[in-house]
Amino acid sequence: MNLFFDIHVILPLAALATGVILSIQVWKSRRKPLVTNFLILMASLIAWSFAAIMEQATPDLAGKTFWIYFSYFGIVPLPIAWLCFCLRYASKEKWITPRNIVAISVLPVVTLILVWTNSAHHLMWKDIWLNTSGNHPVDEVTHGAWFWVFASYSYVLLATGTWNLFNLMRHSTGIYRNQIMVMFLGTFVPWLGNALFLMAPSMFSSVDPTPLAFAITGVVFYFGLSRFHLVEVAPVARDAIFNSILDGVIVLDTARLVIDLNSAARAMLVPDHADIIGKPLASILPQLMYINFEKLPAGGQRTSAVTTRAGEQRIQDVLITGIKTHKRVSGYLVILHDNTESYKAEIARREKIVLETELVERKKAAEIVQYRLYLEQTIAGISSRFATTADLNTAIDESLSDIGYLSGASRAYLYRASEDGRSMSNTNEWCARDVDSLKHNLQNLPISKFSWWIEKLNSGETILVRDVSQLPPEAAAEKSLMDNQSISSTVAMPLRGKGKLLGFMGIDNISNSSSWTEKDLSVLRVSAEIIGSAIERHDAALELTKLNRALFRMNAQLEARVEERTRQLEETAIEANAANQAKSDFLASMSHELRTPLNAVIGFSQVLEEQIFGSLNEKQAEYVTNILGSGQHLLCLINDILDLSKIEAGKSHLELSDISIGPLIQESLLMIKEKAAKKHVKLKTSLNPGAAADELQADARKIKQVLFNLLSNAIKFTPDDGRITIEANRIDGHLRVSVSDTGIGIPSESQGKMFTDFYQVQGGLLSKTPGTGLGLAISKRLVEMHGGSIWVQSEGSNKGATFTFEIPVQQKGAEN
Repeated sequence: MNLFFDIHVILPLAALATGVILSIQVWKSRRKPLVTNFLILMASLIAWSFAAIMEQATPDLAGKTFWIYFSYFGIVPLPIAWLCFCLRYASKEKWITPRNIVAISVLPVVTLILVWTNSAHHLMWKDIWLNTSGNHPVDEVTHGAWFWVFASYSYVLLATGTWNLFNLMRHSTGIYRNQIMVMFLGTFVPWLGNALFLMAPSMFSSVDPTPLAFAITGVVFYFGLSRFHLVEVAPVARDAIFNSILDGVIVLDTARLVIDLNSAARAMLVPDHADIIGKPLASILPQLMYINFEKLPAGGQRTSAVTTRAGEQRIQDVLITGIKTHKRVSGYLVILHDNTESYKAEIARREKIVLETELVERKKAAEIVQYRLYLEQTIAGISSRFATTADLNTAIDESLSDIGYLSGASRAYLYRASEDGRSMSNTNEWCARDVDSLKHNLQNLPISKFSWWIEKLNSGETILVRDVSQLPPEAAAEKSLMDNQSISSTVAMPLRGKGKLLGFMGIDNISNSSSWTEKDLSVLRVSAEIIGSAIERHDAALELTKLNRALFRMNAQLEARVEERTRQLEETAIEANAANQAKSDFLASMSHELRTPLNAVIGFSQVLEEQIFGSLNEKQAEYVTNILGSGQHLLCLINDILDLSKIEAGKSHLELSDISIGPLIQESLLMIKEKAAKKHVKLKTSLNPGAAADELQADARKIKQVLFNLLSNAIKFTPDDGRITIEANRIDGHLRVSVSDTGIGIPSESQGKMFTDFYQVQGGLLSKTPGTGLGLAISKRLVEMHGGSIWVQSEGSNKGATFTFEIPVQQKGAEN
């Protein structure tokens, strides 16, 4: 075949070269669905361009006809590839199904068959002839009916793809809108080239410019794909992914200007209707202005920042990384993760730990108090039991049970020595649940066999064996006996009477080593003394029963001892009462003695603070203010102690007069008004007109002191922006006054102790509640002096409290 090439092959040759180059450029990303569609588009263009080149280069009609037919291997799939590319680019992959592709490929396949069988039916071209009038032969055709059917069908597919790009452009935002606009405009190049070829054949009589037009569009598409890395993800998919990220993402250029941000970042940083595209990062997040972007670590720079939106501050964890393109930094990513809740949770966790620690400490303190109370009750019970129970063994068994429970032992036991002092027997025993009794195996044990044990008891020692396995060699017999009883630890106390060893009592554990404290040993020691005395009395009683004369003598001695002890107890009680009275007198006297110099300190401090005799510098003024405040606080404490001492000493008397409660309440409110204003606490009164105006016989100063104490406590324990309400009513011949607050409340277990001397509720607004704990105790005594009563009501912690007192309304002239 003779071929020749001239200027007419330039356009298809350029299209062919463009298609090949673009295919090579995107080949490395061929596994991406969008790139696959692009490669099919370029393959169709290459086949069409190659056929156009060969058509121009072939001189005879048969050759040109063959290459016209061959060109349809590129022309037929090109509209389908175009449509699939545009649909996938617009993230409408759901339409690219095998069934749909087969459906839209039916007419192109029929067209390809008609092309190669045209000589039989002439539906594609009615005639193809060779025009030799020019410088070189050119093939010319007369199109048949099916050609226009296929052309129209191809235009429909091209228009559908173009329409999808147009819709994508309308709904896109940010940097992708302009890029998609360029790609959309690029789709019109094939339309223009094909329209010129069909409608102005005189301009392109020798060559079809459509392949080159598609090649130009391919270049535009490639630019859009590679410039924004859209070979990885289509724009709509990119927007969906980018805006679905919960963390805020900001894209910066190399100058640290914002070029894009997702919805989360916009919600974190951007006020309504504001735009930060193109603004420096430092103007949006000033905390990041000191980050060295040129020297970011390999894993990125981590820091934190605070953002404010709608008046709320949020803590953001920040990660800054570089965006590298061809081993060169082309921008930066700033990722914001809202970690506010985690910070809050951590603070809450720490507060919870502090609270739990405090609760544990309180529980331990309560357990100590409870243990001490139980210990005292146990000792008192043991002592009274032997005084009231005639049966010695029953009293011993009950006492051993108390000791066993208190110490947490497995067994509590008592051994008695025989009358001849040669043996000992386990006469009494208490066993914990699931612990077997061994009493019947421990009778008439020879004392000589257990010399180590008996020697210590005879010397009055307490035997404490925390681990039986550590007993010394000389206690081999004792160790063997304990091993047979599975005892791991034990403690024993001697029982002595009449100068000799009567026996011993003790406790032991069989499961583990002991954790007995000195308190347990003290209980056992006191109990041993009580039981020893009881045994001694019991033995004496038995002996006196046998000897009548000795019985009377012993009774006389016992009565004398009882009388002596009674006298001692009475003397002790008298001394205690005298000491208490002396304490009250001392406190009253010392309070007066302390107030005299303290008033001088307060007075001079006030003079210094007012700077009457000269100005003070800032530090001196601060010190003087501290001295004045501390002095006033100390004076309040002394006054409380003095008031309580006077009441206890019986030196506080009522100065009755005719009073109305209304004015007293208003005066008391004035005294706390300044403190309430500082804490923004609202003061509310609800006074029954009759109760507020009624006159009654009472000590105005003392009633006012009660009101002030209750209002001061309410202010102290009410948080900022709280509320305090004072009410007064007359009920059944009594005046009832209530002070309610919205403060921290009072747990039910503390309400019964509120009026105890020096008692203070823990867990207030401060770590330590200020004051002496005497205000409510003094108020109770003052109310009771008026023949009234006072009580507290609270639903629990953080639910406020109501303190109420009532006094009888006495007629004028009635005596106190």
